[in-house]
Amino acid sequence: MTGIIQKQEIQAAFFDLDHTIISCSSGTQFLIEAIKRGIIPLITLALVPTFFFRYKFLHPDWSVWTYKVPGMDGKSKELLYDIANYVYDKKISHTYIPEIIEEINSYKSVGIPVVIATASTDFLTRQVMEKLELEPLICSRLEFDDKNLTTGRFLGNPVFGKKKQELVEKLAEKEGWDLRKCAFYSDSIHDLPIMNSCGYPVATNPDTRLRKYAKRNNWSILL
Repeated sequence: MTGIIQKQEIQAAFFDLDHTIISCSSGTQFLIEAIKRGIIPLITLALVPTFFFRYKFLHPDWSVWTYKVPGMDGKSKELLYDIANYVYDKKISHTYIPEIIEEINSYKSVGIPVVIATASTDFLTRQVMEKLELEPLICSRLEFDDKNLTTGRFLGNPVFGKKKQELVEKLAEKEGWDLRKCAFYSDSIHDLPIMNSCGYPVATNPDTRLRKYAKRNNWSILL
């Protein structure tokens, strides 16, 4: 790690989830399992390479997912949680990054609030929260109708980029935290809006673009 954060200076610490707390993509693991079960049509998989390329090298087109998540309409909460529980047990539970868990525990040990802020959905993030004993949670949420079936849309916009920044700022205002005295840990260049708003940004297992940006700006780099 380059640069050391003095924990006594921090009012709250925010952590992204995928490739930051865990070493995999929770959403991708869920999608693969849902396709295997025939819950989501195989054709949905065709969107992944294009989306992945835009995410890694450009900027993802969230309009593909904001208005209608392909194949995700008419699904019950019970079914989604069943798949999510299986994915957590088989694909996620062994992927915690030890150095990050140590970092999270170091905040908790001195009473500093730790918040997960992720584009992943609540049903995928719940078990991570329970395992690490964290709250509150900033995440994407699916919209359900009055029969508790998915409409195929997100409830509001996915928690990504400036939307994540907006929700983190709202929570900080509610809790009385000064973001200039908060830390934000992420692997992704797409979290720059909120990382630039926090006084202690930490590029964590960063992608190539974020690592370069962090070095140029003398940010802390973990892993």
